[in-house]
Amino acid sequence: MDKILEIKGNILRLFETNEKVMKPLIKFVLCFVAALIMGISMGNNHILANPIVMVVIGAVCAFLPKNIDVLVLIVVLLGHLYSFSAEVALVALALLLVMYFIYFRFAPKYAFVVILLPILFFIKIPFVVPLVLGVVATPITILPTIFGVAIYYIIHLTAAASGGGSDSASLAVKSVFANKESLLVMVVFAAVIVIEYYIRRSTSKNAPSKAVLVGAAINVVALLVGFIAIGNANLISIVFMIAGSIISLLLAYIIQMAVLPLDYSKTINTQFEDDDYYYYVKAVPKHSIAKEKVSVKKINRKSSK
Repeated sequence: MDKILEIKGNILRLFETNEKVMKPLIKFVLCFVAALIMGISMGNNHILANPIVMVVIGAVCAFLPKNIDVLVLIVVLLGHLYSFSAEVALVALALLLVMYFIYFRFAPKYAFVVILLPILFFIKIPFVVPLVLGVVATPITILPTIFGVAIYYIIHLTAAASGGGSDSASLAVKSVFANKESLLVMVVFAAVIVIEYYIRRSTSKNAPSKAVLVGAAINVVALLVGFIAIGNANLISIVFMIAGSIISLLLAYIIQMAVLPLDYSKTINTQFEDDDYYYYVKAVPKHSIAKEKVSVKKINRKSSK
C-alpha cells in the first residue's frame, strides 16, 4: 500500500508541476492511438489511414476540450465508414449522434471512457473500465461505457463485413444494437458497474477491494456463459478473455488502492443523538504515508577579526 501511494504521489507531483505539458501529451497519445486503431481496422480511406494524418489528428485533439475530442474521433470514424459507402456513414451518423447527445447530457466529464474503451478492446483488456468505474464513479458512467462499446463494435463489425461490399457493411452498422455479442458485453459491463457501486458503498470491511473482486468474477462468468450460449466461444477467445480479465483485475485493484486508500485497521464506530434522531457513524481513515522529518542544522561561521 505504501509503495502504491508513494508512486501515486510522485505521479501527481509530476503532473502538477508539468500540467501544461502532461495534459496535452496524454490527450495526444489517446487520440492518436484511437485514430491508429481505426486506420488499422478499417484502412479503406487511404488519407485517414496515413500515419502523418493520424499524428495531426492527435495533435489537434491535444489542445481541444475533451468532449470535442470525442466529436473529432467520431468524424474520423465516419470518414472511414464513408469509404465503404455513403449509406454506411449515414446509418452510423444517426446512431452516433443519438448516443453522443445522450452521453453529453448526462456524463460529459467521462469523455476519456469513450476514447479509451475501443483502445482497450484492441489490446484485449476492456474489462478494466467497468471494474474501475464501479469503485471510483457512479452508475451514470454506464452511458459512456455503452457508447465506447458501441463504437468498438461499429469498427469491429464493419471491418469484418468489409469483404462483402457496402451492403454488408451497412447491415453490420445497423446491427450493432442487435448483435448478440455487443448487447451481451453492454449488459455485463453495466451490471458490473452497478453491482460494484453498491458493494463499495456498503459498510463492510474492505468494501472497495471486495467490489473489484466480485465485479471481476461476475464479468468472467457472465461473459463466458453468454459467449457459450450465443455460440461465439472458442478456445482462443476463452483464453484471451480469461487472461485479459486477470490483467484487468490486477490493474483495477492497483487503481482502486491508489484512489481509495482506506485503512480499515483504524476504523472508528461512534454514535450521537439530537432531538429527533440517533446517528450511528463509521469513520474509516485514509491510509497515508508518514512524512519524513527533515532536520536542518545551522552552522554559524565565526568571522575572523
